[in-house]
Amino acid sequence: AEARLLDGGKYDILRGLFNTFELQYTFGDERDFILRRTNYQEHDVYLYPLTLTPAEVKTMLRDILHEANILHEKPRFYNSALCNCTGLLGVHANHARPGALPWWRPEQV
Repeated sequence: AEARLLDGGKYDILRGLFNTFELQYTFGDERDFILRRTNYQEHDVYLYPLTLTPAEVKTMLRDILHEANILHEKPRFYNSALCNCTGLLGVHANHARPGALPWWRPEQV
């Protein structure tokens, strides 16, 4: 889950609070995302490992795919504070296993 930037656009955390960027889901593996952010975008990267069973991983992936399909029909905005990359993954993890991330409790994405 990330802010959708228009060609040449730059992310700004303050602008991200005011419905400036659409929400999008991008798919890839750890290598794709980590190399892109560290080598090409020169971002600091932090990993938040989850310990999920294979069934929970499948549930989380289905939940993410379901949300991505909903966005195709009904776009939403990214929000730096409430609807951001880390928070949305927390929502999906908690859908897969309630309480997986007890610090994140929104009822829905």
